[in-house]
Amino acid sequence: MRSVKRALALILALSMALSCAACGGEEGPSAVEDGKENGPGAEISAASMWLVRTEGNVAVTDGDGADVSLIDRLGLYSGYGATTRAASYGWIDLDDVKLTKMDENSDIEVEKEGKHLTLTVNSGAVFFNVTRPLEEDETFEIRASTMVTAIRGTCGWVEVSDADHMNVYILEGAVRCSVGDVTESVAAGETAAISRSEETIEIGAFTAADAPAFVTSEVENDAALAEEIIDASGIDFIGIGDPVKLAMTRYRQTIDRAETYEYGVRSTASSQQIGRVPTGKYRYALARMAPEDIVPALILEQHTTDDLYFARVFMYDVDSGAVVLLSTVNLDGLDTVSGYDNVLAIEGDGQGLALTTTGPTSVVNVVRVTREDDSLNYEIQWAGTVGEDTGVPTLPLRWYDASDLSALDGWTPPADVDTPLPQDGDRIVLTGTLDEFTYDETVALQGAPDPNAMWADTSRTYWIILLDEPQTLEIMSGGELAFVTGETSMISVSDPSGISQYAGQHIIFSIDPNMTFWPSDTSMPVGSARTNDIHVLG
Repeated sequence: MRSVKRALALILALSMALSCAACGGEEGPSAVEDGKENGPGAEISAASMWLVRTEGNVAVTDGDGADVSLIDRLGLYSGYGATTRAASYGWIDLDDVKLTKMDENSDIEVEKEGKHLTLTVNSGAVFFNVTRPLEEDETFEIRASTMVTAIRGTCGWVEVSDADHMNVYILEGAVRCSVGDVTESVAAGETAAISRSEETIEIGAFTAADAPAFVTSEVENDAALAEEIIDASGIDFIGIGDPVKLAMTRYRQTIDRAETYEYGVRSTASSQQIGRVPTGKYRYALARMAPEDIVPALILEQHTTDDLYFARVFMYDVDSGAVVLLSTVNLDGLDTVSGYDNVLAIEGDGQGLALTTTGPTSVVNVVRVTREDDSLNYEIQWAGTVGEDTGVPTLPLRWYDASDLSALDGWTPPADVDTPLPQDGDRIVLTGTLDEFTYDETVALQGAPDPNAMWADTSRTYWIILLDEPQTLEIMSGGELAFVTGETSMISVSDPSGISQYAGQHIIFSIDPNMTFWPSDTSMPVGSARTNDIHVLG
């Protein structure tokens, strides 16, 4: 959570820029008394409230504290109050637009002046769903002491435990919480915890599991609303959403809040002297942490002025719908001060991430990074020196600038290994992701230095299909006219003409074992199978 302290009285103001048709509906109760609408009468106003439904023990009092008999579509006037007891609920409408629902054990008061309505919550909770924003000359506020929620068109709920604390949860729409002249934004899927005495606003995330029963029941009974909430916040109340789509929605919100997280960047004077200061730039990548994961983890990195990246790993939990911060990962890049070069990649066997660290004395460590419950586990997988074959196949992470969310729109999980693949005659059918890689990316991909680095053309690019998992293939040997069996995690494509349109996409494809070869030289990618004969099947 992020905390904002203020020295002024707390005012929570929610606003959203939505446009739609004007609120309509049948005429409602209103009256004029001493120049103000105050009680039952004949003058009509669009800003009117009715208690349209009750369940259990609900009581209403007028401005003088006298009991009001409950009738069908009871008009609520300025000064009226309503209370609910245990297992009791009350629904309040604005015209034909369902507006609020009182939770059990709640106490509210209504104030009305012209087209300006205020619902003061003394205790308890209120759900609100304004399906059509109020007109420009209308207002509707939910108050608790000096804390105010100004609503025009959104969905969520407010909880008031006492006069000093209010919690606001937004299911749909975008709002802003203000304290004095400083504001904090609250997006769909976020909650704001406000303390008047401590003068703080804490912003965090929540899931469907955090919603009280009186809110859940409203959403579960409204399929259209449930869909809108999924689209807006990624929160799935009734299990109708695609887990991958929900994860990407929540990751989009996480990336939007990139600057609010701690990345382990030291902020000491010595760090600033060596240039280790955040630049305000962020990048992200997606990677499955285990073969059985149906959604990937989000790796979010913060850039610093000495060209290092500090990473955090987030994981969407399919069961709860929450995004869990697993941990920070060691810095990514060449640290010119310590001399350590760190490269974060994907383990070729699909079991987590690979962190390769090369020290100033040429000592190399490959560390497997896996998920263990809600944290990360680190295990040294290989140790040696520069130039040795690590024997650890890795796949490079594809990084995207935080301003480019296209990877979230286009990510699809690898093909299910239990799903039969199509046949293509005697050809070998495989699955993987095709892309074009730079020289440096290809070096990282093969997990070993370029043996021909002295003569290498570092401006060259390589077209490679990264296999979903390493495959044992019986294909031709480039140095012998015979079939040789070996393992590879990628297929190098020398001539991508005819398939380059699939760049960045996961594909099902086939190769001819008679036209696919193990290399007879040390050209890159070293030791990987290569061919020019690719049939894209899906």
